Amino acid sequence: MKQLIRDVPERFPQAEQRAEMQMLEYLDQYYEIEKILAVGKNIREYSPYVSYPVNTWIKKDEEIFKTLMRINGYKKPTKLEYWRQVVDFVDPRLIDHAHKYSQLRMYPKGEIVKFGTEYWQCMIPHGFEKGDIHMPGVKAWREAEIIPWEPNMEWEKDQVCSFNEQFYQYLGEPETEEPIENPDPLPEETEPTEPSPDDDDPEISLQDEEEEGGGESNEDEQEPTPDLPADEIVLTPEEDDRWGLIGEYSEELEYDYSEGVFDYVVAEGTVFYPVLNPNPDELVDGVNITRDDPRNANIVAHLSRIALYHLHSIISATNIPETRRWAYEDSIQWLYNASKFKINPQLPRKREHDSCAPKVDWALETFQRSYDPNENPWLI
Repeated sequence: MKQLIRDVPERFPQAEQRAEMQMLEYLDQYYEIEKILAVGKNIREYSPYVSYPVNTWIKKDEEIFKTLMRINGYKKPTKLEYWRQVVDFVDPRLIDHAHKYSQLRMYPKGEIVKFGTEYWQCMIPHGFEKGDIHMPGVKAWREAEIIPWEPNMEWEKDQVCSFNEQFYQYLGEPETEEPIENPDPLPEETEPTEPSPDDDDPEISLQDEEEEGGGESNEDEQEPTPDLPADEIVLTPEEDDRWGLIGEYSEELEYDYSEGVFDYVVAEGTVFYPVLNPNPDELVDGVNITRDDPRNANIVAHLSRIALYHLHSIISATNIPETRRWAYEDSIQWLYNASKFKINPQLPRKREHDSCAPKVDWALETFQRSYDPNENPWLI
């Protein structure tokens, strides 16, 4: 295919547009071909920045899937106000022409959209093509209160301070392990000894007691005096283990948004913590997505044949393979037969405004609804 387009990817949409125009020329009068083509156009490549509702079709790895559950997307922290709810008087024409909000569009400044039952006005240009999606009224991050660090201050757990152009989270006092108390050892039993003859001499025993007393007094005199208490050392958040450095926001990390948990991040020069789920959900086949193609099989087959024929004609109009030409002629014949009601293309029909009956050709309508030849001049 790369050799066919010769490294010019713009030829694909050109061929698709030509095939779509031919489809409309043949089927637009009696069939809802615009709605059928819109089904395929609304299938976009999966983006982790988009939050998908239930029963939405996405494209991933060249396959089409249907969402079974709500799939969450990235939500970046920001202190900018992208949307403002319309509560004051605005031009009624803007309200009347307001479109429903879609994550797949680009929004200029001042545009008003309808989101649920409320109206919102865009304050900063953003959108899908820029990879910067912000839903009206949805704020998954909340800005934290920052206190400049000062020594000898009392801090509570999870408070945030600023020091040397960086932000730190107070982790609290470190937990100390209580020492295990060993049981007192049992006294050892001493063997009885025979009394010596010197023990009976009172003078010798008295002299020994005086020597022992004199030794104890000398030991007391040699004990050093205790040192005076030194001043306490002040530790900064960079040196104190009770403080943790807060890192920058990264899409590669998963953040905890549980109640009572403060998973701080730094973005746009300030600190945020999540209050809603800011992480994208993982796509798992059979759990939150399933393989399903909502497109009409006949339209997909014939549109592909016609588009491939036009792709060859754009590159070299005089060098189209015969197989492509035969396939193109078969598809054109199918479109002609469908437009003349010679076949049933399995497509929804347009209906009359007054009777809500399916639209048919003029000749078929006259012949089917009135069998009197006098009322059909073309039969006389």
